[in-house]
Amino acid sequence: MEIDWDKACAEALEELQRENPDAIIRKAELWELRYSGRHRKLQDYFRDGIEINGTLTLYSGIPFLHVDIPYDDIEGGDYSWLTLEAERFVLFYLFTGKGIDAPIFYLKREEVECWADKDYIYRHLRRERNREALIYTEVEDGIKVIAYYPYGSIDYGVLPHSREELDLILDNTESNPYECAIYDIEEIHSNKLPREERAILEDKFLDSVFPNGIPTNIILDKTVCGIGATHLEIEKAQRHSIIIEPNVPVIIGKERDHPQVIGVYGGKIDKEELEKMIGERIGKEFIKILTTPESFRKVIKALNSLGKPYRDTFFLLFDECDRIITDVDFREEIALPMEEFFQFTNKAMVSATPIIIDEPRFKEHNFSVIKIIPDYSYIRPVELKPTTNVRVMLKRTLEKLETETAICIFYNYVDGITKMIEFLKIPHQDVSIYCSESARKELKKEGWEKNVFGNLQYEKKKVKLTTKYNFFTSRYYSAVDIKLDCKPAVIMLSVAYKSSQEKTPFTLIEPETEAIQIAGRFRNGVSRLIHIAGINSEMEWRSKEDLKEYLEEQHLGHLKLRELE
Repeated sequence: MEIDWDKACAEALEELQRENPDAIIRKAELWELRYSGRHRKLQDYFRDGIEINGTLTLYSGIPFLHVDIPYDDIEGGDYSWLTLEAERFVLFYLFTGKGIDAPIFYLKREEVECWADKDYIYRHLRRERNREALIYTEVEDGIKVIAYYPYGSIDYGVLPHSREELDLILDNTESNPYECAIYDIEEIHSNKLPREERAILEDKFLDSVFPNGIPTNIILDKTVCGIGATHLEIEKAQRHSIIIEPNVPVIIGKERDHPQVIGVYGGKIDKEELEKMIGERIGKEFIKILTTPESFRKVIKALNSLGKPYRDTFFLLFDECDRIITDVDFREEIALPMEEFFQFTNKAMVSATPIIIDEPRFKEHNFSVIKIIPDYSYIRPVELKPTTNVRVMLKRTLEKLETETAICIFYNYVDGITKMIEFLKIPHQDVSIYCSESARKELKKEGWEKNVFGNLQYEKKKVKLTTKYNFFTSRYYSAVDIKLDCKPAVIMLSVAYKSSQEKTPFTLIEPETEAIQIAGRFRNGVSRLIHIAGINSEMEWRSKEDLKEYLEEQHLGHLKLRELE
């Protein structure tokens, strides 16, 4: 859509005149670059590193930048005179995704010189051409030029030149300097929180390290699974607690082990019933609420209805916090509690495999990382079986495990599991599938009447496996305790490559997070831990530097495709 810049600027000046009737509005005078009030949503995007796309034009000889709000749920945009101070901020954000030190200009401030000469746009373009970031599109009136960055783009409009004429002009133009040097750009997802280490002895649990409970404003890297983080919060910590667990099976297991907890997930309990349960207990005992991320909002609504200052009186623990990163692509609501998380006075995150991202609010709240260091060897041997045919390798592996009483196979694709079972010719009565409740219902429609479960099956406080062969989706990768009377053989399947005749879909188990978590599910240990990985010796691999370059190129390609829409 073509923007009427004269009209947009005039409307902006009129609004400022209404808000500041005593101010003298001059075209060359700066006005506030707003990041509050009606532009609060835009502030959130800048904070979260969302790409922005701006258009740079000249209005009465003054550089004027209009930034589109990047999602369809909000109409309009934000705009500002592009002074050197504002340009420094915008460039730093476009390179790093960090919206820090946003300039704020007030109408009564002295006039700042920001007039642009005839070479202003060309100096910009020469600078971006030097890093090969310009995209040219020939149009009827000349050539349209856009510069791309890791976190967005700047559209310089249509210039009345051919490509050859523009290149000649740029060859004879001095480049604008960058207002942020390359060494100012931090590595994406790097983290610089303070760190400390705490030792733990063999056969000891976290209460030996934190007798009064997990400290506030920390990310607890517990290194090994099963050392009692949630047990510590439920049984030892003398305070009200809300514990966010990644999946329903985790909560069901904790409810069996700790009858006093209030489990909130799906349609198990409504808001009114939850209010009643909390209201009856809160003056008599410490409340321990376990909830999924999707049901967290229900907990907050119940506490609000009770009029309790829950942000000050409840400790909020985000268990298995790495799942926020690993699951967010297919489970958007897993990140819903994050806005509320930082408003709690006492809060923490915990995982044996945390992914600690560069989130500015961690620094704002003085977070630190505590790394638990076992004083014993906790390494478990893994049998790695690379193959070009995962199905055949699994078949051969199972043939050698005939004497095992239980085999647990982790493969995060329900259709892939059923196809694998058909290929292996395992009778339905000899195999169980543990997946989500919605997937269970779909499988039932396809004829899987028995041995398909939405949750683990229990006999007393132990998990009961009803068949020898048991397939698990990612719903069971982390947090859930699988307490068995036996030590099963555990097989993880990754399909990064498949031969032409294979029908199994691609899926990966990440070795530094998911594989560790899977091994830690079995509290009684495992007889063997096997990772079958579908790869090919001719597959190309990338160094960290090459991978970063590749991802940046893919990001630029994504932005180009969006321009074509």
